[in-house]
Amino acid sequence: MRNPVGGHVPVAGGLAKVGLSYARELAAETVQVFVANPRGWATPAGNPA
Repeated sequence: MRNPVGGHVPVAGGLAKVGLSYARELAAETVQVFVANPRGWATPAGNPA
């Protein structure tokens, strides 16, 4: 049985340029991307147009 372990990947400088390269160096099999603060409940109203 595998015991997967997660880690934080830096994205300062861009996800494509820095984050994914770093994940590749770690031999990551998956990447989870949060587009907003996962701990926050308040979200902006947005623009429905």
